[in-house]
Amino acid sequence: MSSLASAFNSCSTLLTWDVYRKLRPDASEQRLVAVGRITTVLLVGLGLLWIPFMKYISPQIYIYLQSVQAYIAPPIAACFLLGVLYPRLNGTGALAALWTGLVIGTARLVLELARASLASGSVWYWFATINFLHFAALLFVLCSGSSSRSASRPRPPEQPGPPG
Repeated sequence: MSSLASAFNSCSTLLTWDVYRKLRPDASEQRLVAVGRITTVLLVGLGLLWIPFMKYISPQIYIYLQSVQAYIAPPIAACFLLGVLYPRLNGTGALAALWTGLVIGTARLVLELARASLASGSVWYWFATINFLHFAALLFVLCSGSSSRSASRPRPPEQPGPPG
């Protein structure tokens, strides 16, 4: 229960402070608390609506949680590691990695849910059924590649101007 409470509280806080407060900067504290509570109720409702779909990804809850984590963690890890280790990486490269991860992870999730209707032996079936650990490694490599390709090039050295 404490893990769920902290997850809902974190999501509600992010949505309230980073989204709602930007849209309504003059909102009162009472209004922000009300929006936070409504957001929490909506998140709980969405979580409950998602429960029937979990069985299509994996019949075991542990494997389900790990496979969903494999959609989320690689783009963030690529941004963090490349941001620390690759000084030329910039905000554009980080956003490219995160968007790449979102698109590929969403595609994997949709294909995994539609796995029964995919033709066996097709690329889409392979993509939907690849082990989640292999998918996480593949997603990390793809996100790293997209972020490093979007990194800025170093500036050319400045030419000295005419004396003054």
